[in-house]
Amino acid sequence: MTGANESTTAVGTGGGHPQGTPSWIDLQVPNVAAGLDFYCGLFGWDPGPEGPPEVGGYRMPRLGGATVCGVGPVMQAGAPPAWTLHFAVDDVDEAAARVAARGGAVLLGPMDVLDAVRMGVFADPAGAHFGLSQERQVRGFEVTHVPGAFAWAELATSDLAEARAFYPAILPGVTEKRWDGEFEYHLLVSAGKDVAGMFALPDASMPPAWTVSLQSADVEQTAARAREAGADLLMGPTMTPGVGTWAVLRDPQGATFGLLQPPD
Repeated sequence: MTGANESTTAVGTGGGHPQGTPSWIDLQVPNVAAGLDFYCGLFGWDPGPEGPPEVGGYRMPRLGGATVCGVGPVMQAGAPPAWTLHFAVDDVDEAAARVAARGGAVLLGPMDVLDAVRMGVFADPAGAHFGLSQERQVRGFEVTHVPGAFAWAELATSDLAEARAFYPAILPGVTEKRWDGEFEYHLLVSAGKDVAGMFALPDASMPPAWTVSLQSADVEQTAARAREAGADLLMGPTMTPGVGTWAVLRDPQGATFGLLQPPD
């Protein structure tokens, strides 16, 4: 969890991400326009230009001129609204084979999205969904760790031991370690940097899932504005020493997301 503060990517980096590190986040919702209205209003994003018809209304909002995420329609019938975390890989087809060999499932792809990226969506052995992206013309998000941009992602799982083995096995160069904080929390590590977290669900009947957190300069204020715009507060705001103040919300269409305010 301490890794939430260790990376300081600034606006306009141009993207491009080492294997095994978070490289993209996107939101799938039934109503793309409503989703853009909510998040652009909350974080000050520009919705970005409309894409070609082949992408089905998918948009890439910007923050300070830099791409921050994707927002598009739900791609699979019956799938709930959700944020998806994508990890960078050099060869998504090889990574997909590793996912299957380790007991995961291929949910979508691997497929080319125009000439921009080759990607797939997968489930780990406990059922948590995640993406893998092989960057081409689109180099992932261009801004992180500033208010309104990606800050952290963590997995809540019913099988922590399996997750600790699975993700390093499928993501080249990634290892895992236990956080030295006050409760059991594990970190995925790439090139010496903490890149994501994992912890055990308190109730094994709860569905495993990755939660994407966006940075906020004031979590209490941002959470209050989100609630005024129709979101539900699920957890927090809570301050964790050495990590910062965080909260978990559900947006008006039902997608869960986090807020994180690093410590001063």
